[in-house]
Amino acid sequence: RAATMLRSFLFSLAHLLICSSGSGPAELKNDEMCGITGGQAECYFDCAIISSAQGSGQLIQNLTCLEDCFSSNKSANDYCIFLLLNDVISKGVCNLTDEFGYNPGPGIYQPVVTCGMDVVPHPVYGFDQTVVDKGTCSAETENLLLNEECRREIMEEQGFIQNTLLQLIQNSCNHNVSEYYVDFMQGNLPGGRKKRNAESFNSEEAQLHARVKRLAPAQAIYGSDGIRTKLEFENTKNRYSWICSLRSSGSTPEHLCAVNLLSLPPSPTVIVGAAHCTYLCRDADEGQVSPCCCSSGPDNCAGDTMLCGDNPGVAEMDGTDATIVCGEWQTKRKDDDDDELALDILEIIRHSNYNHTAGPISGNDIAVFKVKDTPLENRQSHNLHPACLPEQKNSAPSLGIHAGWSKPPPLSFINNHAKEYAEFYDDFFKQWHYKMDILEKCEDPTTTAITGGPLTFPSNSSYPAGTVCAKDFSKQSCFSTGDSGSPLMVQGGDKSLFSIEGILSFVKGCDVFTFGTTNSAKKNAQLNQQTENPSTYTKLSCFLPWIAEQYGMVYEGEEDPSCSEASGNPDDGDEPCRITPSNLVELFTGEVECILPYYYKGTLYDGCILFEEDGFVYPIFRCPTRNITTKIDGINSFQFLPLVDGYCPEDSSDPTSPLNPNKTDCSPFSRRAPFSQCKNNCPGVQALGIIGG
Repeated sequence: RAATMLRSFLFSLAHLLICSSGSGPAELKNDEMCGITGGQAECYFDCAIISSAQGSGQLIQNLTCLEDCFSSNKSANDYCIFLLLNDVISKGVCNLTDEFGYNPGPGIYQPVVTCGMDVVPHPVYGFDQTVVDKGTCSAETENLLLNEECRREIMEEQGFIQNTLLQLIQNSCNHNVSEYYVDFMQGNLPGGRKKRNAESFNSEEAQLHARVKRLAPAQAIYGSDGIRTKLEFENTKNRYSWICSLRSSGSTPEHLCAVNLLSLPPSPTVIVGAAHCTYLCRDADEGQVSPCCCSSGPDNCAGDTMLCGDNPGVAEMDGTDATIVCGEWQTKRKDDDDDELALDILEIIRHSNYNHTAGPISGNDIAVFKVKDTPLENRQSHNLHPACLPEQKNSAPSLGIHAGWSKPPPLSFINNHAKEYAEFYDDFFKQWHYKMDILEKCEDPTTTAITGGPLTFPSNSSYPAGTVCAKDFSKQSCFSTGDSGSPLMVQGGDKSLFSIEGILSFVKGCDVFTFGTTNSAKKNAQLNQQTENPSTYTKLSCFLPWIAEQYGMVYEGEEDPSCSEASGNPDDGDEPCRITPSNLVELFTGEVECILPYYYKGTLYDGCILFEEDGFVYPIFRCPTRNITTKIDGINSFQFLPLVDGYCPEDSSDPTSPLNPNKTDCSPFSRRAPFSQCKNNCPGVQALGIIGG
């Protein structure tokens, strides 16, 4: 005990000498232990991905990057995948070009070789189709691919890997192998796979089946088959120790946002986060209340005085409202978790140019947190290290890693809309990481997330100065509640130390976000996320002098000239409000204009909105693109939005027919989503600062 007290005394003395030395203020610089990482990267982080219309979405282009993801041990269940990759890498894919010159293959794999082909009737619709008889897959590979355990391994992969493997099977193996997987996917459609006669087989459905012979991939649960998409969450454990959780106070604390350690004792403790995370909803009498009490969207609940009090409003957070918790891997706190360190907040300083009324789109979305850092005196025993500061370099990095936590959906939402996820609810609390493509400049999408095809009417909305933008390389994530403040990190040339390039400020919504039960009889559900919209981060290098000043420190780095450069057109909102195609059907109908105004749950809107169900806000701005049979004063009126299935049209033979929410007897392929994703220049679309709580 005496030794412990002496070590603590010496630590405090060193801290005091550094902070109040007569040699001048301390310098904000890299800690000797900065950026040290544990855990492990994902095996696919060295992969390159493209979006392909003919490939039904995202595909891995450099197949050799997957070789270390699957076992070469013949007794392993995923050995079949190892063989499949080896066959295609060494022998190529089949040339599937038909008599009209059309090749349904993705066209990105080489070599393309002549295979033995056959003509067989389609097993459901009866028309003749040309299929692979003898491809580049070996007999051993095909036999293993027809094994149920192999199918399980493939269907448990993330969407972009699963899609890649299924495309390789379709373009390289005997058609019976391909049909084995097609049968599984189509058998798990809502309502199952049904044989229908030629009269019920409309031309649009024929197009979908002729060119896309399976469903687009989704993060999924196939309950009756005991299959679900699996992530190796353990890989992030102790990997990014500088990422901490800004946690609400009270008897049931919740994760709000991420904050980041830049410096630790014996130097001053420097913690940075997003300024918009430091505002909350408060009533004068009730104190802190639910965020929905201050919302301006459909989730507004201010009328519930029992929940919100009489006069809720936005207020600045102080040290009594939240705590910072470091050293954790999942935000579902356990009393016996010795790795967690709770830091009391002494002061929150927001950048003076941050405009909380305008929100993150105004820029300068950064704040620092001064804490009681006594618990950090023994930081080494908790494996806590600060991140490195961004490197001063001539060229901007092109690749990075995003890591953090999302706030789990409320259990009420899970139980009512996606009960299949209840068994795995704890996974929502675990930290995860994403490989990111860092953009040369912040700009709106010019292509669709579904196919990668060019947009005809791309928007050009504005982004503030002092930001950097990035996209998930797979285009299959959509940052949501709780992700704000998460770091965009870059590894040094030796792939060892991490520095922070930026902290997440906002997104302008996502392209695709469906979450719920898809087939209750088979206990199937999906969480499908896709976006081409960039995630916008506050560029840390632009604010290091300001950060240092708040702690009485100095920063000796050079000024970055890009910090004063905004991008986009602030007047782009004068253009017509159109949608970005977010499903296969909309690829045919195009970038149609939104139908405004409209009623949603009895309220009249003249712009795009975020939907809410049972306390869960979907991170995508939507507007109606189809008329509906239910009206108020001649204006379309929507009540319930089936985000997974869609509505039946009044007349299935008429592509412009209004949708009828009371009609339920149409096929899954005839159903249409009444709303779609708005472009960024539409009214109502805003910089969405995504905080929890």
